[in-house]
Amino acid sequence: MIIKYLVLSFLFLFFCNSQIQAQKIKFVKQKLPDELKSINDIRAEGDNLWIASGQGLYRYKNNKITRYYDNDKPEKLMINKIEIDDSENIWLSNYAGNLLKFKRGKIRKEIDFIGLIDNRSDILTDIEINKNSQDNKEILLTSSNGLILYYDPKVDEIGLKRSPVRNMIYSIHYGNKDEQWLCAAEGFYTKNKDKDWKNKGEMSQGYNIVKKDDKYWGVGRNKDNEAVFMLYYNDNGKKYIWKSFDLHKLKNKYIRFYDIGIVNDETIFIASNEGLIRYNSLTGGLKMYNSKNTKGFDIKDVRHITVQDENSIWLSSSGARLFKITIK
Repeated sequence: MIIKYLVLSFLFLFFCNSQIQAQKIKFVKQKLPDELKSINDIRAEGDNLWIASGQGLYRYKNNKITRYYDNDKPEKLMINKIEIDDSENIWLSNYAGNLLKFKRGKIRKEIDFIGLIDNRSDILTDIEINKNSQDNKEILLTSSNGLILYYDPKVDEIGLKRSPVRNMIYSIHYGNKDEQWLCAAEGFYTKNKDKDWKNKGEMSQGYNIVKKDDKYWGVGRNKDNEAVFMLYYNDNGKKYIWKSFDLHKLKNKYIRFYDIGIVNDETIFIASNEGLIRYNSLTGGLKMYNSKNTKGFDIKDVRHITVQDENSIWLSSSGARLFKITIK
């Protein structure tokens, strides 16, 4: 029976790996307006792709690009981050230290954080909306100087929250049962409800966490400064635990990860400073795509990923290159 089980397990993994390897990926470079010089963030929403840049907010739909920009106040729509809530409101942070509520082509509300941050040296680095709770819809923001800010739409209130760091915060995230995670240059921290932040040993530096269904996928570094890719999931209904994936097939173990695109539990895309990584979380299979080995894909430094559906993924460079990849 044991031998039969091992044989079946091997055949299952072999079949899954063969199916994934047989899938073909097509890279299609997108034509962008000449004035667009750098892409700060991308986010898929239905048929729309939203692009944040210092030259405005762009919407890409049906091969047509629409630019949203204020000629009288250009700093208003110089955008660095995008988040979308359950009501399809688009929340944007700009270079001027504002949070904008954007819907149907117009700014519906402006929330000014200038009184709380020094906009000469501080940049809003992330926006996070709690999609796990119907009651707590507080919007969290982070900054490059280690600040955690909030906006409460119910009472139209802004403020500061206690932060465990004083330097760069890359991102902040809501997790299971209002758990919060802070990904920062000084460490990886977790917080439960009204308790204090605690430094977690799973990552010595956190960069980003992406939720897919009831799982959370994270990238960062360990205590030896090596790149790590992790999964936070419910272990047999008992409790949530962190699992670290084997990345020994990476040629450079000190590679810098930026973003994660989850197609399904087996197929993960990771943006890195050496290209786009395709990772099979079942088998540990790994493939790198970059300007050296992939025809027509002239990106080495991939910064942003957003998944539109199981066959369509968007990614962008640190500059102004945008690609759509299709899986067949």
